Amino acid sequence: MLIRKAVKEDAKEIININHKTWRIAYRGIVSQEFMDKRDKKINDKITKMSKQIKNNQVNILVAEEDEKVIGFVSYGKSRENRYESEVYAIYVLKEYQKRGVGKKLIKKVIENLIKENYSNIIIWCLKDNKYKKFYEEVGGQPRENKVLKIGNKQLDTIGYGFYNLNKVMEKLG
Repeated sequence: MLIRKAVKEDAKEIININHKTWRIAYRGIVSQEFMDKRDKKINDKITKMSKQIKNNQVNILVAEEDEKVIGFVSYGKSRENRYESEVYAIYVLKEYQKRGVGKKLIKKVIENLIKENYSNIIIWCLKDNKYKKFYEEVGGQPRENKVLKIGNKQLDTIGYGFYNLNKVMEKLG
């Protein structure tokens, strides 16, 4: 498996992974109506993502196996004052989950952030997301809570804080 920086040609795969995993992870949490509306905008999202990658407006790493993109992570400066950096999204195709792909993506993000002198990170997750334990398994601690509006629903979220990124890297091996 290869973890590498995304190129503009990856945009379609990144957006498709995002949409496929949303349908699985957020089924029963986010309304079907919202999911359907979201899917109708997929081509616009691919075009926008391709431009953002080409113009270095986003930090995205992809996991690739047999020349196929199987997961991705997007990260950068935190939108929260209490944290320096943030993972905005991390998604892995269902058939590749539980194989260490997500852990390798997080590890590479933390490695990159350490090189840029960041010392902490936050990852937000819907409280009802059945995959939220992953964030604790890779070293995150539930530290923050807020409400996020998705479609017409108010949803509780948990912010997993990662402090002392050097220690987190040691734990990840």
